[in-house]
Amino acid sequence: YEAFETPDELEAQRAAAQAAGRPPRYEGTHRDLSDEQRAAFRAEGRRPALRMRTPDEGAVEIADAVRGQVRFEWADLSDFVIQRADGTATYLLANTVDDLAQGITLIARGEDLLPSTPRQVLIMDALLSPAAGGGTVLERALAEVGRPGAPEMARPSYAHLPMLGGEDRQSLSNRPGDVALAEYLRPGYLPD
Repeated sequence: YEAFETPDELEAQRAAAQAAGRPPRYEGTHRDLSDEQRAAFRAEGRRPALRMRTPDEGAVEIADAVRGQVRFEWADLSDFVIQRADGTATYLLANTVDDLAQGITLIARGEDLLPSTPRQVLIMDALLSPAAGGGTVLERALAEVGRPGAPEMARPSYAHLPMLGGEDRQSLSNRPGDVALAEYLRPGYLPD
């Protein structure tokens, strides 16, 4: 759905939640706008972000090859942006479409990305739902841009791995210093 909140309005939501002792989250204030309300926001010059509505109740369970069954309560997750107001897709949407379109069957990644998994599953389920006229929503969208999807597009399996850290206990993905290939030759790493 289209959400027209300004950055200042979203910051006010965060501040109000923190002042009330609640974790900051999107309050869903634009979930059910009327056509007239959307038109009024557009007349003000506001450009909407697109948000994915999370279910109000229930849970999603993910079978993780490392952690076993992981359960996320939908009530703990707020609606999230899938397309920014400038029209660009967020990482969650772009990555999910890419994984499905390529037929990825196992997503192995760091445990720091575990909290994004229920959101990706929600997007996947929507993209894999039946489309009017046959096929799935994603198959139809890919066909519109002239790109075939993978022969078997299905929700992949997951494996969330413990983070690897350096001597300073910082994530190796955030290591300081130059990491150009030439920097590995100086201490004696062989090219092969």
